Amino acid sequence: MLAFFQTWGLIISAAFLDVLAIVIIKMRLNYLGPFNYEGINSIANYTIDVLKTPQTFMSAIFLVITPALFGFALSKMNLNQVYPVLIGLTTILMLLASIIFLKEAMTLKKLLGVFLILLGMFLVTNK
Repeated sequence: MLAFFQTWGLIISAAFLDVLAIVIIKMRLNYLGPFNYEGINSIANYTIDVLKTPQTFMSAIFLVITPALFGFALSKMNLNQVYPVLIGLTTILMLLASIIFLKEAMTLKKLLGVFLILLGMFLVTNK
């Protein structure tokens, strides 16, 4: 069981934290509205506005932690198995989170895409 947590458990955690962070940041961006470039100061001010809530600040920290979790798992696993699963799982979780929290539409094409991602993850991880 410990081996699972030190490998696939870290991959699942990395995918979940990545999706959580991006969705929280996207919600903040939706609240702030589109970015209008008016020079260096506008970039700094918008970035501060994005990060000044505790939720988005923690999300930025999650985005730093996620590659570390991936790296820890990768130290015990093959890259050709781990990376496709991380990307596939992140994509599926992001799709679900965007539908639930951001009220984005689910389409037949997206559903087919999820099925193909799952099939690909299965084929890559089975010997």
